[in-house]
Amino acid sequence: ITSVRRGLYKFFYPANLFGERQRDVLSVLSLERPRELLLNIIDHPESTQETLAAATKVSQPTVSWHLKRLIELGIVGRRQEGRIVTYSVVGGGSEIATFIKTYHPTVWEMWSSRLADIFIAYSDAEEKK
Repeated sequence: ITSVRRGLYKFFYPANLFGERQRDVLSVLSLERPRELLLNIIDHPESTQETLAAATKVSQPTVSWHLKRLIELGIVGRRQEGRIVTYSVVGGGSEIATFIKTYHPTVWEMWSSRLADIFIAYSDAEEKK
């Protein structure tokens, strides 16, 4: 077993099972707020702080604080065009989605139910047209 300390938290992993990026993703998935931000960024690439704050129902300074850490870990990238700053998953979200499905099933179950809700809402909106 290996351990990594990040801020106030200490994370434990089986030795030689995960690479550094995978350990970083697991540490993010273990914490509610960063997990919600990451899932929202995967759902909506090129998200802004404002859209992430609205989606997660937290303040923009809180979103900014967590995004800074996700960027430092190399999980999320930041792109600025003029005054607009957008965030997306480094390397695309499919790698992380596969990893979530394989090693973090409770997150996968939560995410799949969110996707089902999105599809239902989309279907309802299409029927009303």
